[in-house]
Amino acid sequence: MKRVLILSLASAFAVTLWADGGIFPPPGIYVGEPYQYAIIEYEGSQEILHLLINVASDAASFGWIVPFPSKPAIEEDTIAVFEQIEEMCRPSYGGFGCGVIYDGGYYAGHSVKVIEEGSVGILSYEIIKADDPDTLFNWLAENDYWIADSSDTARAREVFSDYIERDWVFVAFSVQEIPRDNSINVQPVKFTFTSSQIVYPMRITSLNTNPEYYYDYGLLIHVIAEHRVKLEQDAGIRPEYSYANKLNSSEYEAVEKNYPFVAEVCKEGDFITRLASYYYDPGDIDSDLVFTYAEDDAEGNNQYYSALIIFPILPFAFVAGLALRSRLRFRKRRKR
Repeated sequence: MKRVLILSLASAFAVTLWADGGIFPPPGIYVGEPYQYAIIEYEGSQEILHLLINVASDAASFGWIVPFPSKPAIEEDTIAVFEQIEEMCRPSYGGFGCGVIYDGGYYAGHSVKVIEEGSVGILSYEIIKADDPDTLFNWLAENDYWIADSSDTARAREVFSDYIERDWVFVAFSVQEIPRDNSINVQPVKFTFTSSQIVYPMRITSLNTNPEYYYDYGLLIHVIAEHRVKLEQDAGIRPEYSYANKLNSSEYEAVEKNYPFVAEVCKEGDFITRLASYYYDPGDIDSDLVFTYAEDDAEGNNQYYSALIIFPILPFAFVAGLALRSRLRFRKRRKR
């Protein structure tokens, strides 16, 4: 069975890649991804990325590919940590698995190495490394990943070449038998990997442009680190800062009492920086998000007076409410 492949941490539309390297969109199928929700822990050279995505799809199964600067350890995560940190750091608004090492080495006939394969919750995955984008595309096609891509071949090759030249690896996930035309939260996943920078791989999402669909996406990231962080590269979508706070002793005690899952991913003295973005076209994304330490540890919690409430998350609404949101926003354009 072919799987529609989402190219990104949580990219929006299915991208289809044929074995000959041509890229064409499949008719009548979409995979909509209303938001990307991430928590990043960073200390020394170790980054821990907690990732949750929501998917609305016409496909019965799908996959997505995530690039990393080094081989990640992959674990099942819990949705509770996302709910609790969102509630804890939410700005005030006014008015408006188990992995196994793979022993197969390089895939026969291709310069693609399968480093590891396994599963985490409902997700199956393979960690792969490629020498060039064409062999990567061929490997994906021959392993039943149907990649629908509205971008031209040269652009896709440029994006993948950038990751490959930087010696990054790719994690290819697949999910089988999901409800059609429904909005679901995909199994939260925790990735632990070595990185010289605090990075959120975003550029690959730019391939998921499709003129047949409206774009309406949200991105919410909490970065937990030694200091307040700022963006060195904003990926062209210009996320805004809405919360920055260093946890003192009494605050951390309160976190332990009221937000126990958050307490597991941070400690006294950590600085939490929250960034959010609302954007319409993945084609605007031109790089990964790269963070660096800010000049100072100034704290702040913004108040917004806006009709835009970025991520109001309640336990029930988090799972069910976005089903309506995604079905409304991922409507196919009507031909005039």
